[in-house]
Amino acid sequence: MIESSNTEFKREFTDSILKTVVAFANTDGGCIYIGIEDDSTVVGVADVDDVQKRVISLCRDGIQPDVMMVLSCDRTVIEENHNFWYRIMQLR
Repeated sequence: MIESSNTEFKREFTDSILKTVVAFANTDGGCIYIGIEDDSTVVGVADVDDVQKRVISLCRDGIQPDVMMVLSCDRTVIEENHNFWYRIMQLR
């Protein structure tokens, strides 16, 4: 898997993720994967439940107009070298 116009990797969750969410919401959508470096190196997510809650809260409270109706926060866990990565956001 590589980054593209509709696939974005984030090493960790930060509030700057809002820029990517807005960009996807204003184009054809896409997936944001948290726990993966830009070079596709898997680093994992320590507490996926906390990150998922923070992403949902940030998107709900930080973006107007509301994007929650087009936002899907799915957890995809794939073991790779004993690390895990999570797809926790998809905009359609």
